[in-house]
Amino acid sequence: MNFPEEFRVMGTFYMINFLEGAAALILPYWIIYFSGIGLSFTQISILMSASFVASILFEVPTGVVADVYGRKVSVVLSFFLVGLSLVAVPFAGGFVTLTVLAFFMQAANTLSTGAWDAWLVDYAKREGGRKLVHPAMARAHAFSLAGTLVGFLASGFFVAEFGLAMLWIITGILTFAGGIFALVFGKEHFMPRNVKVTKLLAHTMRESVKGAKYIVNHGVVLYVVLGTAFLAFLSIGEIAWQPFLKDMGMPLSYFGPLFAAASLAGMAFSVFSRKFAEAAGSRKAALMISVGAMSVLYFSISFVPTYMFAMLIFLLIASVGALHYPLRESYFHNIIALFLGGWIADSYGPQAALVACSLLILPAIAIYAMIRDSKKR
Repeated sequence: MNFPEEFRVMGTFYMINFLEGAAALILPYWIIYFSGIGLSFTQISILMSASFVASILFEVPTGVVADVYGRKVSVVLSFFLVGLSLVAVPFAGGFVTLTVLAFFMQAANTLSTGAWDAWLVDYAKREGGRKLVHPAMARAHAFSLAGTLVGFLASGFFVAEFGLAMLWIITGILTFAGGIFALVFGKEHFMPRNVKVTKLLAHTMRESVKGAKYIVNHGVVLYVVLGTAFLAFLSIGEIAWQPFLKDMGMPLSYFGPLFAAASLAGMAFSVFSRKFAEAAGSRKAALMISVGAMSVLYFSISFVPTYMFAMLIFLLIASVGALHYPLRESYFHNIIALFLGGWIADSYGPQAALVACSLLILPAIAIYAMIRDSKKR
């Protein structure tokens, strides 16, 4: 199937992915916004943790909506509720209201996290057969990345022209637009399922227990999970990078383009991840080298003279992380890291929080060293 024909079949999904990606334009600025309205870094970490908790609590129950009423209904409802929440942020009254809003926003987001991919895959399979599924998923991801890059680049202009608060409203409008596009143009081949929440939760618990037993009984997996737990401390950067760069004197209009450049660097270097592992001699060695390099880069923040050098380190960390990034860290470890990062940033400043990352992730190297190399790579 050539691209024009593929776009005729899947174009609606690609455009929704583009709009959803463009709605990321708030990401380079949201920590600065919350800090600017008087929230401490510890309070900001609580906001982020509220989102993680909402993900844990609602990921399974909201999946029932997609099974009973359809993926389209679930996705459209998610986009509308998240869009409404984003628009409401500048009008929220304070820390407690913002925490509740963050919790609600992520709970609403879980309506689409699994339903969106399932909708796209089912539709592609129905319209073009299994051979369309993989290219459709890849193309949808590419449109999402393109939207994100456009959003990041545009965010610098919007901040300069309209201020930080307006970014939330623009982000909400773009999210609404994605929902409207899905509602009006989205097509679905839906077969209702008889789903009981209690049975679904029981199944999820059984699978979680099986997964935990597997991790404990398989040394390689256990070491990877334990090592990755320490890499959760890299999430401290989510709190500290933006205020640190701002304190260094970086103009607000630069943040969006910097995040766009970091995204491009990550995409470019991820292509070489397999060759990097081969050059390192094993995946274990690649993990240890990449973590060590990131530790050195974070420690070098201690000596940064200008924001231009800080920007360079930011881009290097994005590049190194993309070379060989291991399993995603768990929500629990993220929450611990965020609280610690918030406390360090409040007590000693954002720069100290970033430098602390260099030490906090070092145990991961020792843990990865315990992994036995496989002869097959």
